[in-house]
Amino acid sequence: MNRTFILLALVVAAALVTVLAFWRFGQTDMAIEFDRDLWVSETRIYDEDYPRLQMVRDVLTRLPQGMSRTDVEALLGPATDTPYFRDHDLVYWLGQSRGGLSIDSSWLVIDFENDGLRAARVLTD
Repeated sequence: MNRTFILLALVVAAALVTVLAFWRFGQTDMAIEFDRDLWVSETRIYDEDYPRLQMVRDVLTRLPQGMSRTDVEALLGPATDTPYFRDHDLVYWLGQSRGGLSIDSSWLVIDFENDGLRAARVLTD
């Protein structure tokens, strides 16, 4: 009887921990307003809360179709030097993807056509 009760308690505790982990790491509405200084800050990019990932929703509203590459780079700073997504014009690392126990990273990829912004979207690797 005691052995069964202990086993059941362990199963319930493990399930609770799993649910809480998915809830905590799966939160995606941690959005904050774009802050250029924070976006380009080398010391903050890798913070556990990934400020770029929290700002990306607002960033996308600031990148209208047709915006020049020069203006995009003035707003967001230099792109991330990475071998990922070489078929895009500019790539910015945002942080570890949210959701469950994800091991992927999120990236802002930007494409231009005739020096005007054609598309900006978030992708994962």
